[in-house]
Amino acid sequence: FTQTMAQELAAARLASGEYQQRLETTVAERTRQLRELAERDPLTELPNRRELFALLNAAIESAKGSARLLGVFFLDIDNFKYINDTMGHAFGDRVLVSLTQRLQAAIQAFGWAARLGGDEFTVIADRVRDSDAIREAGVGIIKAFQKPLTVDGLELIVSVSVGASIYPQH
Repeated sequence: FTQTMAQELAAARLASGEYQQRLETTVAERTRQLRELAERDPLTELPNRRELFALLNAAIESAKGSARLLGVFFLDIDNFKYINDTMGHAFGDRVLVSLTQRLQAAIQAFGWAARLGGDEFTVIADRVRDSDAIREAGVGIIKAFQKPLTVDGLELIVSVSVGASIYPQH
């Protein structure tokens, strides 16, 4: 009887340990997923507004410590409401994803982007030499949006309005 009880206790401990391990793995994965939801825009997978401010503050601190410049661009897709109203929100989402891919390709050499929400994005140019490089980055962003965009076999001309500032001057 004692040996059977000892075996049952050992089996219960083993099962408990395995359950604890599975539970910890599940909690870690859910925590990662929640963090991602809190920091990323689910459609574009770019940093969201909340994460933008955390990353921007870190970039400012880094620039401050090294006396580097930092370019900040605010982008608004022109007449995007018209695309959503006429073609539907699902199509508009596919347009935003395509625009995000184009934006990331245009900025990969000098910075990163975040989605503020809707049709608004911010680009941080944190790998630039001087204000001329920031100006060139802005021109590159505008040029990237001057090419037609193809979504679901439809060719679209999507323009963007861009505002810019340079840290620490602005």
